[in-house]
Amino acid sequence: MKKTIFITMLISFVVTCCAYADLPQPRLTPKQGQTKEQLNKDMRECEEIAIKASSVDPVALNMQYRGLESMYSMKTMPAPGHASARGDLQTTTVLSPSRNSEVQDYRKRMTEIEKEYKKYKNAFTAEIKGRGYEVKWK
Repeated sequence: MKKTIFITMLISFVVTCCAYADLPQPRLTPKQGQTKEQLNKDMRECEEIAIKASSVDPVALNMQYRGLESMYSMKTMPAPGHASARGDLQTTTVLSPSRNSEVQDYRKRMTEIEKEYKKYKNAFTAEIKGRGYEVKWK
């Protein structure tokens, strides 16, 4: 019985955590033979430097992103990260003026978040590349 409850709770937790996408995260590849410990140290240091340089807190921004995505997805809004989130949605559906306003607000707010995050990404990328890593954002 306890095992069933635990498995059910675990599945609920995983589904809740994975329900919404996050902003892109860096995937680092050492180019100079750095150890895993060195990679972790460099990543922490570069995150701190990027936060100071960009004045962007990526954790807080990601929370805003997920909150906005969650709020609008409950209203069956277009999912972020797709073409519709950038404003180039091609649709045959006619939206009411109030619904159209919601879509425009969603797109505007997602674009603002993505622009802010780009400042952090650029600062982090420059710093980590200077330490000998290849960076891919996924």
